[in-house]
Amino acid sequence: MNTQTFKKIMMTVKFYIQRSSSYLSIINACMILVVMIKSFNLSIQKYLPILIGVGAIGLVIWGWLDNKLGLYHEEVLAINRRNPVQIKMFKRFDEIEERIKVWELKNMKQE
Repeated sequence: MNTQTFKKIMMTVKFYIQRSSSYLSIINACMILVVMIKSFNLSIQKYLPILIGVGAIGLVIWGWLDNKLGLYHEEVLAINRRNPVQIKMFKRFDEIEERIKVWELKNMKQE
């Protein structure tokens, strides 16, 4: 196994773990909720469906607010500013635009 293949496998595994961590945090929050309900000596069957419903509505509202405030958009921009592949792409685009401008100027002078 060469280095590139190993890197590709490790990045794929890291990506899958990263994607699943958000689901794991939701499960963790539910477990904490169950422990909290039991600590108050309340019936889980009675209050858990209500709390899950309120929690789901709260997550939807939080997601909507996140979208309206543009937090996700800003987060993606911040991440992409550090992305070396994208930086190289933009530099290459700038070089191409510069070549196009020079080419257009040459064509205008010839006319």
